[in-house]
Amino acid sequence: MLLAKPQSTIAQWEAMAQRVLTATGRTERLLDGLLALARSDSGVITQEPHDLAVAAAVALSEADHEAETTDLTITPDLRPPGQRRPGPAGPPGA
Repeated sequence: MLLAKPQSTIAQWEAMAQRVLTATGRTERLLDGLLALARSDSGVITQEPHDLAVAAAVALSEADHEAETTDLTITPDLRPPGQRRPGPAGPPGA
């Protein structure tokens, strides 16, 4: 934990602040989703079209920074199912 290290650098504090900001954004979207779900249960929701590829791209861009710090690679494929190529594991259900 960064707070337990008295010799913490500014770069470490900035990295922690970025992680907190990212987590806060995720929490905010989760709460928005839960509120929308609660409204839908009460019948007070309006129908709006939503592009799930945009939502997925936002989530992936946030996870991409965290993946870089842990030497992971995220390779998104947001094309419609009929336009995708099977990955190394093969098609789903194979």
